Amino acid sequence: MERQHENGQTMARRRVTASGPRERQTTLVPRATQRIPVGEELTDPPAPRAPSTSTAIAPYTGERPAEHAPVIVSPSATRRLSTVITPKREPTLKPWMRLTIGLIAIVACIVAVLGFQFIHPAALGDRASGASGASAGVPQPSGRGPITASIGVIVAAPPPQAQHSSSPTVSGSGSFIAYGLSSIQPCHDSVKFVPNISQWTVPPGCYALIYKPNPANYPPRASWGYCNWWVEETHPQDPNVTGATSYRRGTTPVANAAVFIDGGEQGAGPAGHWVESVAVSPDGYWILISEMNFAWRGAGWGLIDYRYIHVSPHVHFLYGV
Repeated sequence: MERQHENGQTMARRRVTASGPRERQTTLVPRATQRIPVGEELTDPPAPRAPSTSTAIAPYTGERPAEHAPVIVSPSATRRLSTVITPKREPTLKPWMRLTIGLIAIVACIVAVLGFQFIHPAALGDRASGASGASAGVPQPSGRGPITASIGVIVAAPPPQAQHSSSPTVSGSGSFIAYGLSSIQPCHDSVKFVPNISQWTVPPGCYALIYKPNPANYPPRASWGYCNWWVEETHPQDPNVTGATSYRRGTTPVANAAVFIDGGEQGAGPAGHWVESVAVSPDGYWILISEMNFAWRGAGWGLIDYRYIHVSPHVHFLYGV
């Protein structure tokens, strides 16, 4: 029985050895020890030196001072640092607030421009007529031009000559006659037209000035300062030229003729505007005119300016009775 039991244990060990890892066989080696005499100091053996892991890199011989040593910061740390130092600011103005401010600025500019357009000519009219700033009797201009044109220089209009030339001006066909007094004009430059004329081209020479006439040099009229006053002064032989309906009218341009411009046409106000024809261009389309009480380039009530208008069904020339 004992032999069979030992045989069974031997078979079991063989099966375990065949199926599992083999056991490592170890050999015990006796270690030699050295006896230290009494009285000698016991010292630790020197620590083994760790092998170098960078033998391929030559050592840096020049030591750099600590204050000049470079600082290496990883990219992730840089991003975190910048986030802490310069935090993102939220916009202080909402989009609707910016839009509101922009609209208010645009409206303020428009109001300022319109205020200059309406107030500036009235102030010049006060100075031209000798009225004080407190006077509220200055009428509105009967026409307006663009405020983008250059400001004209205001000069005193020379007094009219003692004898006026009353010779009639006849159109090219000989069928239209006008009796305006050309000598009463404050400017008599020979060059009256410039190349490439547009609606608001400033005329050349003394026609670019603004004239302030002295009413004491003219026959007294109740319409002083208005647009019809100047036309009536240039047509003394045509009584009530701006009020009578007996004068023949047409759209063919004639020099020295009284001209009525319908409301809303070429700067005229709603009630229309009276001007005086000075000269007609060679092509018969542009007309150099003089006028009063027209807000353009600093002119206005009681002031005379020159400008260009063109032939239109709404521009009517008076040819006489």
